[in-house]
Amino acid sequence: MFITTRTYGKALTLVFACLFSFLVLSLIFRDNIHGIPARWHGPFISIERKPSQTALDHDSSTSLDHTSSNGAKGHPIEDLLKNAGHQFKTLIGKRTYGLSQAARAYRKRRRRHPPPHFDRWVEFAETHDCLVIEDVFDQIYHDLNPFWGMPAEQIRAASAGAENWIRIRDGKVTRSERKQAFISQWFDLIQQLAAFLPDMDIPINTMDESRIIVPWDQMNTYMNSFKSSLSNSSLTKTPSIESFGKTAELENTPSLEPTWIKGGSYWNIVKEACPPETLASAFEQDTDFSTPPSFPSQYPNGTYHGFASNWTLAKDPCYHPHLRNLHGTFVEPISLKTSVELRPIFGGSKLPVNNDILFPAAVYWSEEHLFEPGNDPLPWSEKRDEVFWRGSGTGGRNKESNWKRFHRHRLVSMLNDTQVERALYEAQNPIPFSSQAEARGEGDNQSHDQSSSNVTHLSNETLPEPITEPLPLPQNFPLPNDDLYPLNSHSLGVLPQWLRRVSNVAFTYLVCFPATGDWTCPYSGPWYSRGDSMRLDQMYQSRYLLDVDGNSFSGRYLAFLRSNSLPIKASIYSEWHDSRLIPWKHFVPMDNSFVDIWSILEFFMDRRNNGKGEAIATDGRRWAEMVLRKEDMLAYVYRLLLEYARLGDERREEMGFGGEL
Repeated sequence: MFITTRTYGKALTLVFACLFSFLVLSLIFRDNIHGIPARWHGPFISIERKPSQTALDHDSSTSLDHTSSNGAKGHPIEDLLKNAGHQFKTLIGKRTYGLSQAARAYRKRRRRHPPPHFDRWVEFAETHDCLVIEDVFDQIYHDLNPFWGMPAEQIRAASAGAENWIRIRDGKVTRSERKQAFISQWFDLIQQLAAFLPDMDIPINTMDESRIIVPWDQMNTYMNSFKSSLSNSSLTKTPSIESFGKTAELENTPSLEPTWIKGGSYWNIVKEACPPETLASAFEQDTDFSTPPSFPSQYPNGTYHGFASNWTLAKDPCYHPHLRNLHGTFVEPISLKTSVELRPIFGGSKLPVNNDILFPAAVYWSEEHLFEPGNDPLPWSEKRDEVFWRGSGTGGRNKESNWKRFHRHRLVSMLNDTQVERALYEAQNPIPFSSQAEARGEGDNQSHDQSSSNVTHLSNETLPEPITEPLPLPQNFPLPNDDLYPLNSHSLGVLPQWLRRVSNVAFTYLVCFPATGDWTCPYSGPWYSRGDSMRLDQMYQSRYLLDVDGNSFSGRYLAFLRSNSLPIKASIYSEWHDSRLIPWKHFVPMDNSFVDIWSILEFFMDRRNNGKGEAIATDGRRWAEMVLRKEDMLAYVYRLLLEYARLGDERREEMGFGGEL
């Protein structure tokens, strides 16, 4: 038998190809706990924009100084981790002890006297071991400052005209008779504070969605009035009034009914509240969602070389107009009942452009097992080196015509190895994916299935009918962009295989509109298999816990922060605790497009960076146990309601706590 040169060359090529494949796979699967070494080869280009004037005065996630970068040989996350450590050290250094220091810090930051009874508030906070750091109460003033531009009588009238309310009279609490979500939890919270609070009416938002969104030009007028009130106040003189008004003033105020918008495009309302110089003002909402969504072609705003650095800006849709087609809140919210008139209403979350007043979310106060932070005795070393998420296909009304634009569906698709494999293949090959699947001996239906061993199916009766030809890809997520987010797994050609090993992400219910009476949907079901529902303690077995919005914010966030696992968080919603948490110190922030998710996972799953993820998880848990306890929620609401009561008093310009001058 003769071996020709041509045959010999083919044989050598085959041998080398096999050796290369073996080497690559050995790097990926050499053990069960180590990820792919992450090396940053991409260009260090950053796009930074200033936050809107409606952003918090202080953002704990201030953008990095670009000169801090250590060049293309280092990973941007390294800089973000270092910067977060400096921010936290600065924050802790501002802690005050005793009434004198607390009052001085208040006057310096707020430029006015504290509200009446501030001394009692400080005593309450210290008695309950609350850290008194003036900066961590910034959210209160972001929410309330515009109301200095509204007459006190109008504030009282709008409160009296609320559909759902909690009322304080002579230290006793009552509530509206209608049985609505959230009120019972907040009623219980306020009842524990009623003895310390003046009389007031508290309007309550019982919907998932935020309710108040004032156009930019009107909000600018309110904020100018707020600034004028600061210039009129004198910090060198003792306030002439150091007590609150009487009940009669509240009872004699006529009610002011709200005007609600109940239909139309929510995005088109949102963009009117954006600063005129932002990108959002130029974009109308799409009406055709049948085409694939568009994604940022450059690093998203609020990021440092592609990774979220300014948490306030990263959440703000005004600076991310592409989110109008990438988040269910804007595509089609579950309900719409909003007002463009400034009026007080208290709720658990809101968009950065909304003007609702934030309470700690009711689910954080609730004793409901699903959201109550549980004990997590499992140390980092004993957790599975995987990313975990379970949830329903919520986020709005996903339908056959729009579901490919929904954020939760996109997240699951991006971490579904089979969908990623097929998307990569079809982007590079003209041969149908079904042909190459058949060549590997795989059935057609497998190409639409979640292949993770952690995901289980229901009985055959509940699954969609098998398909004989592959459906077109949903095209609801972007392919890897090596210029912006270089991935080792992608450059080695093994991204799907890596995801198969590290991803434990699945829907438990797809939530169709119209409802089908089943867990699945006829239009999206072929792409997703059902995952087992998990209790919190079962979720804690994984190291990396994804947390993304549903119809509004995610109620699991506090529980995740208080576990020994690492929360990876994306959200367009603000919450009461935002000024208390520092991204990259207490949690890992993620862009709402999710374009950074693969790079984030590669970095932390790199064996060399394993300790960095554990350190954030540990720091986040310890900090949450110091500033996110129920005692901290009480202290926050106590102070919030003192400030709110002052705003509703006709004498507010002369009112304040005059001690410790």
